Amino acid sequence: RKGWLRNVVTVALLFFVFSGILRLVNYVTGHEQAYIICPICNSLHILAIPILGYVYIREQSIEKQQAEEALQAYRDHLEDLVEDRTTELTNANEQLQVEVSEREQAEAKIAQRNTELAAQNAIAATISRTLELDTILNTAMDTVLAVLEMDAGCLYLLDADGENLIPQTRRGASIESSLPEPAGFACSCSGISLRAVQKMQPMALDVCDYPRDAQSPFVSEQALETLVSTPLVSKGRALGALSLGSTRQGAVRPEDLELLTAIGQQIGMAVDNANLYQEADYWAKELAMLHQVSAFLSSTLEPEEVHDHITEQSVKLLGCQSALLFRWDGKRRQATGASAYGMNGTPVADQQLALEDCPLLEEVLAGRRSTPIVDAQE
Repeated sequence: RKGWLRNVVTVALLFFVFSGILRLVNYVTGHEQAYIICPICNSLHILAIPILGYVYIREQSIEKQQAEEALQAYRDHLEDLVEDRTTELTNANEQLQVEVSEREQAEAKIAQRNTELAAQNAIAATISRTLELDTILNTAMDTVLAVLEMDAGCLYLLDADGENLIPQTRRGASIESSLPEPAGFACSCSGISLRAVQKMQPMALDVCDYPRDAQSPFVSEQALETLVSTPLVSKGRALGALSLGSTRQGAVRPEDLELLTAIGQQIGMAVDNANLYQEADYWAKELAMLHQVSAFLSSTLEPEEVHDHITEQSVKLLGCQSALLFRWDGKRRQATGASAYGMNGTPVADQQLALEDCPLLEEVLAGRRSTPIVDAQE
């Protein structure tokens, strides 16, 4: 019942007050009734302390219950908020689905391209099962040639500088040899593929639009009449190009360009993922080797073993043919060979480099960093 704890506390306080009164009476009467008053005072104290302890524990329990009720109320509030947000998202999703449905209805003319879209899905399914770049490119090339009924094709990837297109896989005739060298292009691969990459959009043309005297003799030999190329795009940047050729004039329709754009994006994403996988695999191997070297260096204090292990692992880590480790002698100002790997039995101790006679050694010591050697013969 409301207020009962207050009453209990009042009773406990009355016990203390009554006990104090009895002590005062005992003092006034000169302790004549001490044998009666003292036990009563002690009993009152003993009764009051548990009562107050109970009140304290009960108060804690009530506060905990109130906190739990407040927490539950907050949870209920959060659930209401989540439900409201879910309802809003559901409505937005339904609206989005309606818009997508309306767009699909507006683009009903693409329904006749079911075969091409199925091929696009087949490419996506194939490239999603593997991260091997060669498998991705070969599968994509074979599928596109079959779907678009083209006679030749070539897949290119941009080099590290992003300037030259490097052929990766070919089918049928060579595409780039079908056209003359366009003016204003200094790239080693300068045909329709490069133009598609530069403009970041698919391009199609009929070979007959070029004057006969400007065409390559390859045109008449292979009888290619139509060329089309689309860039391989991932994350807004071109990674290469897919170029196709056909012996039929006007073999590429506008809807084919849309399909090629989607395929170029699919292949571009797959190529990007494959490159990331190869890079991650490379660094994983490098880190594993570095960890192995670190573990070995921590397990031995023998200089010869440490030197030999460093040269051997350096060759494996850097992919070079040989390695020679020098130990620097500051007093003599010269470097003496300490270990060698892949040197065909050349005595290590005989290898000595004086600072005055070796500008490269002086450059390395002065810079305290790696120094590349362009010409090893020098």
